[in-house]
Order: sequence, then C-alpha cells, then structure tokens
Amino acid sequence: MEGFFRKTVKVVLRFVFLGVAGACLLLLSGCAGPVRVEYPGGTTLKAPVIRVGLVQGAEALELGSTGGMRIYKGMNLLRDYPAGKILCVPVEGGIEVRSGEERSRVSEITLVPERDSLLKSGERTYRGLFTLSLRNGKLLLINLLSLEDYVRGVLPYELSSEKYPEIEALKAQAVAARTYALYTRGKFEAQGFDICSTEECQVYGGTERETLLSNKAVEETEGKVVVYGGSFAKTLYSSTCGGHTESNGAVFLEKELPYLVGRPCQYDNFRLQWIRTSSSSGFPPEIGLALALHLVDDRAMKGLDLPLTASKAEEYFGNLGKITGRAWKGRVEGTTVKALLPVFDHFFSLREKSGKEHGEAAPEERVLLYLQKRGFSGEKGEALERPLTFRSLLVLSGRLFMGSYTIFTEGTFLKMGKEGLIFQERGALPQSGKPSPAVEKEYSVDPAAFLYRDAEGVVSPATLLFLTGAERVQFLEVRGKILFMKVLYPPFFSNPDSNSLYPFWHKRYSRDELEARLRQYMTLDRLVDIVPVAHGASGRVTGLEVQGIEGSKRFEGIKIKTILGLRDLNFFLDREFGPSGEITGLTFLGRGWGHGVGLCQVGAYGMAKEGSKYKEILLHYYPGTRVENLSKVEKRE
Repeated sequence: MEGFFRKTVKVVLRFVFLGVAGACLLLLSGCAGPVRVEYPGGTTLKAPVIRVGLVQGAEALELGSTGGMRIYKGMNLLRDYPAGKILCVPVEGGIEVRSGEERSRVSEITLVPERDSLLKSGERTYRGLFTLSLRNGKLLLINLLSLEDYVRGVLPYELSSEKYPEIEALKAQAVAARTYALYTRGKFEAQGFDICSTEECQVYGGTERETLLSNKAVEETEGKVVVYGGSFAKTLYSSTCGGHTESNGAVFLEKELPYLVGRPCQYDNFRLQWIRTSSSSGFPPEIGLALALHLVDDRAMKGLDLPLTASKAEEYFGNLGKITGRAWKGRVEGTTVKALLPVFDHFFSLREKSGKEHGEAAPEERVLLYLQKRGFSGEKGEALERPLTFRSLLVLSGRLFMGSYTIFTEGTFLKMGKEGLIFQERGALPQSGKPSPAVEKEYSVDPAAFLYRDAEGVVSPATLLFLTGAERVQFLEVRGKILFMKVLYPPFFSNPDSNSLYPFWHKRYSRDELEARLRQYMTLDRLVDIVPVAHGASGRVTGLEVQGIEGSKRFEGIKIKTILGLRDLNFFLDREFGPSGEITGLTFLGRGWGHGVGLCQVGAYGMAKEGSKYKEILLHYYPGTRVENLSKVEKRE
C-alpha cells in the first residue's frame, strides 16, 4: 500500500500544478526530520498534508484573510489582496472573483495567506491554504493543511477543553481524531479531498475554539496513532455512552472488529431507577389527581366528554367538600362557568384572588382573567355562558384546586430505599408560605399511582419514569404511599455524580407525528406498536419492529436512531393509551449521546480525573491495540 505521505503529496502537487513532485517524494523517503511540502509562493506545509472538504455545492462564497492573502493559478500569482473579503461565484467558463469593482475569471485558484495571517471562509478562520474549484457547476472549497494543524481544529469541537479540562482525556481524543482521519483517507477521493468537516467524518471548525490546553494536547501527542495488526485502527468515538459501549457490528451492521467491542464505562455509569405503574389512563394531571383523591371514580370516566349535568356536578363538589373541609350545601343552578362561579368562589376564593392579580378590572372580568390564566379558554361573556363538559369541569377545577390548596409534597429524589423512594423534602408549604425544613423521608409508590413527567413545561402521563438522583418531584401521598407523582426534567438532565452534561434524554411523539416520520422509511397504514426485538451487549436496542395494521417491518442498528430521530440507541419505550386501548403516543427515554461505539469522551474524562494516562484510556476503549508513532506505520505500509 502506498504510504499516506507519498499519496497525499502526489495528489496535492497535481492539484496545484507544482512541478517538483519528484523532489518532494525524495524528501519524504530519504530525509530525516520534519518534511515540508512546497506550494505556490514558497509556502510550505509540514507533511503529512490533509485535504479537508469545507464547502461543497456552493452558489457563492465569501473568502478573506486576517492579514492579507495572495491568489495563485497554478504557480502563477494573479494578485495580492489586503485584509478584506472577496466574493467568488460560478459563471460560464469558470469562477468569477469579485473585489469591489474588480472582476477576474479563473478555472481554479489557490489562496495563500500572508505571513502570520489566516484565511477566512465566512467568519471562521483556518490554518493552511485554500483551493477553490468547480465541481458540477458549483464551488468546491478545500482547506489544505498539516495533519497536526487539522487535529487542532477538530479537538475543541469534539471534546471541549473548557467543559472537560483534563489534559490526558484531551490527549486521548487528539490521538483518536488523528487516527480516524488517517483510517478514512481515500473515502472522499472521488470528490477531490481526504475528509469532510462535518459530523459525517468528525467536526472540524478551524481555529475558532482552540485553547492553550487543547493545543497542548495535540502537541504532546504529535504523530501518535492507534494501531491494530500493523494498520490504523478505526477509532470511532461518541460523547456519552450511558455506562457501557457497544460493538461496531451491532450498531453499524458491518464486520465485527475485535477492538470495537462493548466495554464497561464506570465513569459514565449512572444509577438508573425505573418507577412503573399499572395506570395507563392517559388522562391529564388534573383528572389523574381527581382519580387519585377519589373525587371521581372509573365509572364517571365513561362520560367525560358528555355535557355536564347538575347532578354530576353536585356529586363532584360534594366529594370536593369532603377533601377541602368546605362543604357545599347549596344546589347547582346551571352548568356554565357563570352559573358555577359561586361554587368555584366558595372553594377557591376566586374574586379575592382575581382582584389581587388584575387590579382595576370589573369583578366579573377579573374572575374571567383569573380563570384564563389557569387554562380556561374563551372570550368574556361567550365563555362564561358556554356549558361545560365533565372533562372541562375536572380540568378547570383541578387547576384551581392545585393553585389554592397545599396538597403536594415537593422534594428532591435521593435514592431507592428498602420500601420505596427516599426524598429530601422541602415539605408541604404551610399557610405562611414559608417552606418547612428539608428532611429525608421514604415513601412507597402505589402500584396504580398516576405518574407524570414535566419536560420543559410539557406535562404528559407516563407508565414509567426514570430516576437517578437530583430530580425535582411533586407528589401526593396518603399514609406514606404515593398516589400521584410528577417528575420535573430540565432540558438536559444533569446528574451531580456524573461527568456528562447530557446523560439522559427523552423524546415524545404523538401517534400521528410518529406515523408521518415512519412513512418516510416504510409503507405504513396505521401504527399499532413499536417493539424492541434485539439488544446489544450494552443494552442498546439493535433490532426494532414497527407494527402496522396490515404488516410489520424490522429496522436494525444505527438506522433505528435515524428513523426515530433519537440521540442514542440506549432507550426504553413508554406508551400512552387512549380510552379504547389504542396507542396515542410514545415517549423514548434514553441514555447516552452518539452511536456508543469506541471511545466514550465523557468516560475518558472520568478516567483522566482518576489519574489514567491517555494511553491507558485508549487501550481501555480499543482493547488489543497499540499506540505508535505515525512514521513506524508508514514504513510498514
């Protein structure tokens, strides 16, 4: 196999029309010390040189520099440009370069920065030089630079030195990125470059995010690569693995590689607890609460969307009086909001509260505004006169109930106990509004408890909830047993005992949303269910069956992540059911971020914090490999 040094130099020299290929090849094969490759204007780059495809298929490009640049056609200087910008657009017969009123037409060009200057594409700055050409009538921008400078531009985008400031973890990532670039060389040869700049390869963003620490990691590992069987290893990596990595065969459906197997990751391993319930009502929390408090029973649920009757309202308010201690002794004179205002006012002091909130408005208008803030929809008189359904009564009064009475205990989940869940409670809020002192207390969860998740303000019913520690929880308990519980998940859930910023995630689809997404990948009439049918060594879902009324289809490996739009394959399913038992929505609850194969970046950070050196980290995630100097590998090839 032709060595990377020789192969890259030949291609690059041919691309920029240099006539000294033979001399450079001699330098590469026969000279000691750093090898440099010459480009137009006497510019040199340290070998090996890598070609990064920055922009493909552009209709126009704005290019510039931080301190001046020169434009060459082959070895011939076209002109000097001071610090500033040029606009390049494809035209018939080539590329038009525009600078102010000046116009130049070329077929392909090389942009060389002045001494101590950097080239710019848009607002980003890059080391090395640019080549600009046409491919299929569109602009192709390639960044030519030394491999080491390339790794400088990859490292801070793949593992931030600001968020994960451990030099040994950064060094491990630098070696993995360098090796991966060399392993994948040739993949994009048909497009004219060695590697792309996006997540499809590994993210390369130029100099923008470089830090002293990230550059130090690159410098201290210069030329170091991961080798298996005398060749470059396929050093895949991902952000957060959820406690265990997965084999490449299970995820990418390719030949298994002995060094890409499932590996434990104790520094990215979180204690995950699941709370399950037999309740699958799918009711909103206001109705779930009414059921948990026995304000209504299952029998009453059959007429949820029927018009409210006076007798049904009286039965409900009678039960509410027993709970609140404010018995309603009058009769219900109607089933509109206006007719029920005296009853609402009796239980929830609406006029007093609405007055505080809405100041000078008329009394009736104040009440309406107060109700609207709590989910009651409609315009003034029309809304007040509109008859309620039993569902709307339960939802509206449930919101008023939760806003008027201290019924929930609030706290932070700590751990699982012998009998149930242990919380650090803030306690029920007393009438003074001052929270009681925090205490640790254990509660069991009723098997039929109503469970809810609050994700960024969107509350949805659940048949299972994950808990790891540090979640904020609101719950209703009776005699030490939880009957209703809501877990509040922030956008990116962070466990204080973890190193990852993003260990857990969740994604919800309604059935209609999921069907629309799945129809891009299969013929689907009506979704019946989604069933995991195979799991890898890490527990990731590696086989998934999508069941429709008229047939099913199986998806495997990384394709599952793509079709479902998930962060990782490490997930559980939580189903929501309608009144007739059909699935109305699915929530995917998962761990990890990425494909989970190879090096776990967060795990590497954890190992570094515990004292592991970069070679130990690499050999843990790529077992059976060696870390060698690049020059030794090139000699063998």
